[in-house]
Amino acid sequence: MSNFFLDFVSGLGRSINTGLPGESAQLKMAPRFRKPSGFDLTKRATAKQGAVLILLYPEGNKINSILIKRTSYDGHHSSQVSFPGGKKEDSDENLFITALRESEEEIGIDKTKVELVGAISNLYIPVSNFNVHPFVAKTMVKPALSLNEREVDFIIEFDLQQLISEGTREQRNIKLANGLEINTPCYNINGNIVWGATAMIMSELKALIKEV
Repeated sequence: MSNFFLDFVSGLGRSINTGLPGESAQLKMAPRFRKPSGFDLTKRATAKQGAVLILLYPEGNKINSILIKRTSYDGHHSSQVSFPGGKKEDSDENLFITALRESEEEIGIDKTKVELVGAISNLYIPVSNFNVHPFVAKTMVKPALSLNEREVDFIIEFDLQQLISEGTREQRNIKLANGLEINTPCYNINGNIVWGATAMIMSELKALIKEV
């Protein structure tokens, strides 16, 4: 499996470096109210910076990654499914360091065993005024995970094949934190509904995987 995994990751890295599909891929999983580049550029310029980690690792004959279900709190992304990650701190040398630090804090990854594959397109989240930078990375062994119960409700390990499968994509009514309900495309990952920014990031990842 190790040779297959390394070949896949190398191919994915080449796809990332060749050119990203960007917004055209992201918008395939966007809620209807999300318009192409349709948000105040002034707000985007002053947005908080954050990063998430798309960690790939082999397990048996599968290539897996990790999502988390966030705990319930008074905020825009309460109880949502996302990649591990968070806000850039002044002490972070760069945004990849942010993704590693936050993932270590949230799910206990050993960041010394993680290697960057490449950065994919950043995504502005208007509701929380965050500019999120996703990083694809690899580790050669299944990580020993331990969740931070203050921030993470549970961990979702999933096979990348699920992302490629068309049966994983659904259209659902989602109730927002403010009580409003929207109809939006989403992914059903092991019974967990992934929508919004995370689904948009996964949509670009899916496009890149299909190029490998």
